[in-house]
Amino acid sequence: MIEISMQAGLLIYTFSFLLGAIFMVIYRFNIKSKAINYFTLFYVFSTIGSLLIFFRVEIDNQFISIIIANLFLVAGILLLVSGVSFLTMKTPNYRFVMFVLITYFVFFIYYTYIDSNATARVIAFCFISILMFLRVLHYTYMYRKNINNMNELLTPAIIIAILTLIVRIVGILVFSESTNDFLSFQRDSLNVAFMGISYLLIIVGLLSLITNKATKSLFESEERFKILHNASFGGIAIHDKGIILDCNQGLSNLTGFTMNELTGMDGLLLIAPNYREYVMEKIISGFEKPYEGEGIRKNGEIYPLKLEGRNIPFKGEIARVVEFRDVTELRQKEDELIRISYHDQLTSLYNRRFFEEEMKRLDNKRNLPISVIMGDVNGLKLTNDAFGHQAGDKLLKMIGNIISESIRGNDIASRWGGDEFTILLPNSDSDAANILIKRIQSKIKEASFEYGSLSISFGVDTKKEELEDINKIFTNAEEFMYQNKLAEIDSMRGQTINTIMTTLFEKSVEIKEHSTRVSELAFLIAEKMELSKSNTNDIKTMGLIHDIGKIIIDLHILDKPGKLTEEERKIIEQHPLSGSRMLNSSHEYSRLAFGVLHHHERIDGKGYPNGIKGNQIPIESKIIAVADAYDAMTAVRPYRLNPLTMDQAILELQKHSGSQFDEAVVDVFVNKVLLKNIE
Repeated sequence: MIEISMQAGLLIYTFSFLLGAIFMVIYRFNIKSKAINYFTLFYVFSTIGSLLIFFRVEIDNQFISIIIANLFLVAGILLLVSGVSFLTMKTPNYRFVMFVLITYFVFFIYYTYIDSNATARVIAFCFISILMFLRVLHYTYMYRKNINNMNELLTPAIIIAILTLIVRIVGILVFSESTNDFLSFQRDSLNVAFMGISYLLIIVGLLSLITNKATKSLFESEERFKILHNASFGGIAIHDKGIILDCNQGLSNLTGFTMNELTGMDGLLLIAPNYREYVMEKIISGFEKPYEGEGIRKNGEIYPLKLEGRNIPFKGEIARVVEFRDVTELRQKEDELIRISYHDQLTSLYNRRFFEEEMKRLDNKRNLPISVIMGDVNGLKLTNDAFGHQAGDKLLKMIGNIISESIRGNDIASRWGGDEFTILLPNSDSDAANILIKRIQSKIKEASFEYGSLSISFGVDTKKEELEDINKIFTNAEEFMYQNKLAEIDSMRGQTINTIMTTLFEKSVEIKEHSTRVSELAFLIAEKMELSKSNTNDIKTMGLIHDIGKIIIDLHILDKPGKLTEEERKIIEQHPLSGSRMLNSSHEYSRLAFGVLHHHERIDGKGYPNGIKGNQIPIESKIIAVADAYDAMTAVRPYRLNPLTMDQAILELQKHSGSQFDEAVVDVFVNKVLLKNIE
């Protein structure tokens, strides 16, 4: 039978730990893992402990040496357990560890200072080692599916170490007597040597475990988790039945709690009270689809929250990871989309879609009587044509605001489309509807609109019986509105025409003076041509408003001193057509529109805007054309600082008579108006 001394056994034992420490230090530079740090410390601590035992005879107080050695050896085994637990993501049972360690040191102190029994101390150490190794086996078995070769490499080495410890215990009990002479354990020395060899086998198992491809994948997976864990836009928490085990900085930022405060907290405290039961049901059922609730921050603020959780393995157990996402901004965007889908963007009133849905929803017995008001803005097109669509938009906004301010909280007001508005009044009879109309009309009259006066025509009808068709009520209100509009619109449009002329004359004093002179000359021509009095008066008015279409032309074009570009000329040539359209919108001025439309036509057909000629041109337009041309030649203009004299202008008129101007009109103007006035 092989016999070796205790010193030789301890030397093998110490060398095994030292070799393990060297290997682990080397591998630490190649692979970054917290587990390797634990394993390295395990071998370093064990090396120190075994060296203290090996050199115990050189130390004055052997008991102190043995006590410190035991501390290092036990601490080393604890580090081994911690390393394997970290590698297998299995949380160590520290209560169990502390119980075993405290029990061991109680025995150790007793059999060192009271009973002074080295045999009992060794047996106690062997027992503590066996329990710790069994814990390592438990971890490897629980996580054997996650890391390949775990059983094939690490488990056999641990089993050999356990068997060696058992043999050591049996050997001490059978072949040794209770003695305090450590050197007397001759047969135990062989077991000590085998223990060292088993630790070398553990090195192989641990290194193979760490360098295993599957293990590397696990490390990479852990790193990816950490990156996602910290870089997520939302807050992430890992919890067990609601108790937060870990979280990221995002959750701290979201809730206002520090990460330390969050760890160990009941996660339901981050949920608004009225949603806690609902969330707990999701947790218990293992629900893994996104759902919404409300969160509560540290300062008590309630906010909309989106949660998504799933079960994951965490440190060897099944835990639940959940993402907290503040959806305040998303909810605001959704609310805005809903608002846009049901509101008119210009007036902020409801739109036609919403009104139609509400009319169907409110069409029931409990809302009777229900009244429908239909309104149509007067003069919107004329305002758009004369002052631009911005002016028209402003008109609609003002009327929309007045309607919004006038209705009750449960009334539904909408912009039906274009220049039409609708109002739905549940539990309101026709008298209540007419009171509302009067209130709106009163505010409209009081409103100040820089481009004229505001005006809207209304019609109303009321559903009184449940069997009546609400759509028929709506159609009736629309028909009544059009009847009222016919009576109201002309007066309003006449006011708008006057506003347009006032605005035009304020825009350009030159146009005002030119229009006044053309009006007077045209009146004189019409009188000398012996036209009817009404026709003569109309021609005078035409002369005054013949340039009304210039209201839409920029002043820098009208007052340009140099030659107009081709594009600018085309803009200028549109003013007769624009003016005619404005006048046609008003019954009061519509009879004057044709004269204004054609006052730049030529007898030879080379005029604008329609290029008509000869007798196709109304006499009113022919008269305006001559008066307009004469004043243009004899008045100071931006493009003509030295105007023609009367004689020069007469020659020009006569020169183009029959081609540009009507011969009869020129003859009357020259001989009966100009020269007659000289005489």
